[in-house]
Amino acid sequence: MTDKDIVVFRLIPEGELADSNTFCHYGWDGTGALAFSNYANAYFDSAEILFDKFLASAGNNGILDGTGITMCYLYRHFVELSIKYLYVKFVCTGQEDYKQFLTNGHNLMSLWRATKPKLSELKKRVGSSVDLSMLEHYIRQFDKFDPDEMTMRYPVKNNLKPTKKAARLDIVNLHERVNELYWAFYGIARDLDNQMNDE
Repeated sequence: MTDKDIVVFRLIPEGELADSNTFCHYGWDGTGALAFSNYANAYFDSAEILFDKFLASAGNNGILDGTGITMCYLYRHFVELSIKYLYVKFVCTGQEDYKQFLTNGHNLMSLWRATKPKLSELKKRVGSSVDLSMLEHYIRQFDKFDPDEMTMRYPVKNNLKPTKKAARLDIVNLHERVNELYWAFYGIARDLDNQMNDE
């Protein structure tokens, strides 16, 4: 076997029979709101799987620390993708607006500031009970903890300083708060979607 024979990312050709439990589909959901929704849910679900492993790993700090760090990243990315989903689905006015919005990058508060005004207006129209100030409070805390999506991805910055001071992070509390956040994102999207479908 040579290096030309080794394929890491093997794409299953159309028509090839394969066990459906051995591959995943990606890229089928396009570039709009559906893609952001699917990706957000995938990151959330992955963090939830890790949370189960976290709970089952009592006493094994190597696993507890590793899954905790990874869950923080997955949850944070879920928050980012969820805000982007809400913007693309309910706020975006066209392709140029979409491109401009994406220049906010990974900054959660910039993304939220671009999304919130229209979301607030739509929320009043549909009479949603989702508390956007609570949603913003959670988003702000994520943004403060990891403003550039680097804190839980790397142990050090380019200047070799640690990305975080040593601390003990309550993962059970994080899990509970993110589940509240999940249902808030879900609730506002459901309420707005239902109204749009009715109209």
